[in-house]
Amino acid sequence: MNKRVTYTQHYLSEALISLMAEKDYASITIRNIVEKAGVNRSTFYLHYYDKDDLLNQTASGILTALRSAMRNPSYTHESARKEYEESGKPISSAVALFEHIRQHAAFYTIMMNVKDFPVQLDQVIKSELLAFTTDALQASFSSGGMMGLIYYWLNHQMQETAEEMALWLTRAALYPLNRPEA
Repeated sequence: MNKRVTYTQHYLSEALISLMAEKDYASITIRNIVEKAGVNRSTFYLHYYDKDDLLNQTASGILTALRSAMRNPSYTHESARKEYEESGKPISSAVALFEHIRQHAAFYTIMMNVKDFPVQLDQVIKSELLAFTTDALQASFSSGGMMGLIYYWLNHQMQETAEEMALWLTRAALYPLNRPEA
């Protein structure tokens, strides 16, 4: 994909998210989006069928990036515990997860209140957690906790750093009943 297409799609996505912060999604028009993005209407239709398509493609792209953040760098429970006990460092993929959320905070803040998105996010988190366990109940429980942390962080204006959130998650994941302090 060439840079111009990538930039155009980025500006259209950013315009939609910005408008969703200002007003109800149902009242947003294509005209509002293209004016905010600084492109013409025909350019919009070169990339998207309608605003729902724009929203769906934006969400899909961000969730794909989330999957990547959760996978890289990978870890094992044993290596994460050893690293935490030796240096007090959080699980590096947990840092990547919260860095991703911070980078897309405006999107997540809005989308966590859009009916289908939290379900999609939960499914992505669960599917990535299943790479570390075959226990679907454990993955579901852990996903629910991670969703709660994401909600908390966004609703408290991300006062903690991504590393602080990852450290909290690391302690909860490695020592669910007794969290040693670093």
